Amino acid sequence: MPSSKVVTNNSYCFEALEFKRWLNQFELTNLDTAIDQALQAFSDRIQLFSFLPKELFERYQKQALHNVRDFVHDNKVFNGKILITYLKHRSSLKHLEQTLSKEDLTYVCAHLALHHSVLYSQICSKLNRYTSYDSELTEKIILVLNHQKNYRTLLAKIMRRIKW
Repeated sequence: MPSSKVVTNNSYCFEALEFKRWLNQFELTNLDTAIDQALQAFSDRIQLFSFLPKELFERYQKQALHNVRDFVHDNKVFNGKILITYLKHRSSLKHLEQTLSKEDLTYVCAHLALHHSVLYSQICSKLNRYTSYDSELTEKIILVLNHQKNYRTLLAKIMRRIKW
C-alpha cells in the first residue's frame, strides 16, 4: 500500500511567513498547528530572502571575515582558506521588507482556500468576529473574508455547471 506521507518544508516562504506573523495577532491558538503545517507546505514563491539590507549584510560580512581570518590563523584550521574564500565571495540574498502586502495576502489566501479549505474557513470564522479601529488591519481582514466569499461563489458556479 503506498505511503500517504506529506512532505513539509521546514521553513516558511516569504509570503507564508508574513501571513503567519500577521495571523499571530489574533487568538487562533487552537488552529496554530494546522496553520503552521499548511503554511510550511506552501512553497510556490520566494524561498531565499533576507531581511538585512545589502549595506548591513556587507558590514556583517566584513566583520565575520575579519574574525574568521584571525581564528583560522590563530588555530591553524584545516582548509580554513576555503572557508575564508567562501565567506569573501558570498553574496547577499534578495532583501525584502518585513511586511505583508495585499497581493501576498491574497495569494496565500487563494492557496489556503484551494488546498486547506476547512482550515481557511475556520480562520475566516475567527477573523469575522474580530473588530479593530486600525484601518489597515481592518482592510486586510476584509480582504481575507472577501476572498473566502468570492471563492465560495466561484465554487458554487462550477458545481452548478457540473450538474447540468
